[in-house]
Amino acid sequence: MNSLSPSPVLSKDEVEQGLSHIIFDGITTHTFVTLTGGIFLIAFALELGASNIVIGLLAAIPPLAELVQIPAVGLIEKFRNRRLITIVTSVMSRGLWIIIAVIPFLFTQQIGIYCLVFFLILYSCISSVKHCSWKSWMRDLIPDEILGLFFSRRMALSFALATVLSLCASFLGDIWQSDSQRTPVYGYSFIFGAGSLIGLAGTYFLIKTP
Repeated sequence: MNSLSPSPVLSKDEVEQGLSHIIFDGITTHTFVTLTGGIFLIAFALELGASNIVIGLLAAIPPLAELVQIPAVGLIEKFRNRRLITIVTSVMSRGLWIIIAVIPFLFTQQIGIYCLVFFLILYSCISSVKHCSWKSWMRDLIPDEILGLFFSRRMALSFALATVLSLCASFLGDIWQSDSQRTPVYGYSFIFGAGSLIGLAGTYFLIKTP
């Protein structure tokens, strides 16, 4: 049997190991989201010269893209391998942020803004497919009696680490911009690159989860 193939039955030990991996997946995922979104994304766009309309568009794209979960259900039903779909879409979406990170090095500001919007749409749509398959997978993996407690613990650990990393990244961003010889937008490229690599590394825990 392929290591990424679904199993009809899991032992108690496999479930416990899987829960441990999902905790670490949550930490790396939330770190990735923190370093590639929110204030860092907005600051990056502003450094590229984005208008208020573009900023509003960047904020609207992720929630609108969640509608892709509707056709994603058909994809999951067709292939019937939520684990494989989750891993592939995770690698694709997180890897896109390496491309976003190098936008200032490859394009002018105007073209860079268009590229940022395009890749954010692509990232959000792929992530939406991942969310759909991952949630369904977790619903079957995590026992009902600990579902709420487990996700509460996972979220608490993820938020705690992400908060610290967000502050550290902000501090490093200020240090970068304090040198007038450095281009400010490159500092955000470094943050995005680091976030992307952490996110890609986190897919290891998805691969190990039964």
